[in-house]
Amino acid sequence: MPAEVVRPSLRNLKIGRFIDLKCEYGVSMQALVERAYHLDLLSPSQRTSMYKMFSVKGWRIREPASEDIAPERPALASSIGRDSEPPRTERTRNRQHRRVLGTEPQ
Repeated sequence: MPAEVVRPSLRNLKIGRFIDLKCEYGVSMQALVERAYHLDLLSPSQRTSMYKMFSVKGWRIREPASEDIAPERPALASSIGRDSEPPRTERTRNRQHRRVLGTEPQ
């Protein structure tokens, strides 16, 4: 969450606003508290108060609206190697290594 983008949303935070921000940014409410704290928008005592309120409501363990956020699906891992050459067999690799080393039988 870049500071210039998120800073206006994190001003004058109330506990009810966290659910909306969680859905908007796709991060936990605790991550939003930390971001506001590191941007000096929450004092240490305000940060502590937020965590205490989360604890009383049981939100430190299970935050509301978590089921409304779709889980991320990694795209990079599944795309690696998709457009490259087909995998070589062990035999082909061994033959190429022998050729490079000059040990391939003629």
